[in-house]
Amino acid sequence: FTNYKSILPKDFKFQATVDAAEFKQVLYTVEPMIKDVEQFAVVVHFLDGKLSIRTVGKGGTASDEMEYVADPLADVSEFKTKLNHKILSDYFSVVSGEVTFNANPPVLNKGQMIPQPVIMESGNRKIMIAPVAGGS
Repeated sequence: FTNYKSILPKDFKFQATVDAAEFKQVLYTVEPMIKDVEQFAVVVHFLDGKLSIRTVGKGGTASDEMEYVADPLADVSEFKTKLNHKILSDYFSVVSGEVTFNANPPVLNKGQMIPQPVIMESGNRKIMIAPVAGGS
């Protein structure tokens, strides 16, 4: 088996902590506007202590907000990406308490900005989620 720890980033420019129950409620709020939760993404945007989650689906637009705690030592104060709603919902259905989002900004590769994966941690549960195509 591959040593998965060798491919995970060790340093992050952005870190924020959210309450799992509150995040789960925000995901639930935007879900009705997603026609196919397997395919459509939610835009996750951290800025100045407010986390907004929004989606645009066949039925219209939905959004909701919550507060989060940012790491005061992080190099980046804002982070925005698109993530799969189903994967987020599945992860948040099995965690409780605090969840830490760890992320790095997109990198420039051959003239194109490439979004980086997000790693979330809660206790001994860790997941790495690749952004949905189309960036943020």
